[in-house]
Amino acid sequence: MIKSKLLASTMLVSAAALVAAGSANAAKVKLGGYIEFWGGYGANDKSVGNVNDFDFKQDAEINFSSSHKLDNGMKVGVKFEMEAGVGNDNANSNFDESSASIQTSFGKFVVGNNDVASAYVGGVSVVGPVGITKSDAADWLPGSQALLNNTDADLGAGDAQNIAYFTPKIGGLQAIVSYVPDRSDATGTSAYDDQETTGFHNHFSGALKYGAKMGSTSVSLGAGYSTVENTDAAGTPGENNGYGITGAVSFSGLKLSATRAHENNATDTDSYWAVAALYKAGKNSFSIGYSEAESDKAADGSGKDVSDIITVGYQKNMGKGVTWASSIVHAGYTKAATAKVDGTAVVTGLKVKF
Repeated sequence: MIKSKLLASTMLVSAAALVAAGSANAAKVKLGGYIEFWGGYGANDKSVGNVNDFDFKQDAEINFSSSHKLDNGMKVGVKFEMEAGVGNDNANSNFDESSASIQTSFGKFVVGNNDVASAYVGGVSVVGPVGITKSDAADWLPGSQALLNNTDADLGAGDAQNIAYFTPKIGGLQAIVSYVPDRSDATGTSAYDDQETTGFHNHFSGALKYGAKMGSTSVSLGAGYSTVENTDAAGTPGENNGYGITGAVSFSGLKLSATRAHENNATDTDSYWAVAALYKAGKNSFSIGYSEAESDKAADGSGKDVSDIITVGYQKNMGKGVTWASSIVHAGYTKAATAKVDGTAVVTGLKVKF
């Protein structure tokens, strides 16, 4: 009996060693990601309010990536992004993006669950846990920023499975194009590997990005456009479209950025714009930003919804991937001429990158 247990233990240890060693020809896997912890207080003067105005929150993401240069000079890579630590029991942990890429002298092809081309335009630059592009204001002031809040112009594609092509940068200019057959792998009604029979399909997206540096001044510009056949149902608007543009100029530690987005959807028209200023002095960064979003739902008679957010942020680089950051944010949201949100929040905490 003892001999059998010893033999089994030896086999298990040997198997584990073989798995850890891996193939000598296999690409190496890199681990990265972040975890952040925030504490804050949010008071909304125009609604029922929260059970508790004071709260703690966390977020985390783990990234797995690997790349390998082939004998013919092509570079093949894969990337997985896993949402981790979401919810009090981590039940919502999942991979929200996974893709493979092939890069040559003619550009890069990316296939998988990833952003569409127009989403690479970017947004304004601020620091702190609560920004104004894809803002977390609603985490502290529920109901705020429920409208369009980014320049992705993805028309609901999210991380749906697509194929994208990135041209090489020529004189600071780069073009990106992508195609999404359907949305079954993102928020559709079937499994990720099934064919859709109704709804969202034929999503085309493109973007142009430009960057240049003149002495101590740098400039970046971006513009993206998307179109999608939303549905083939009779009597329903079938094609949606949207665009996003952004620009930034940096000099003497100061960065000024602005952005604008617009989407024409089947039931409403959404718009968004934002401006920000960020100043960096050594390990300290300060920012202020403002955004405004509007949704015109005249088609159903409900009128316009308007939201606005202003943030003041501070960030200190403490070294070893550790950052301390704080935000003061005010958010307002008016729906059908009735104030839904009018509140202020103060948030501070730590973010650790690895």
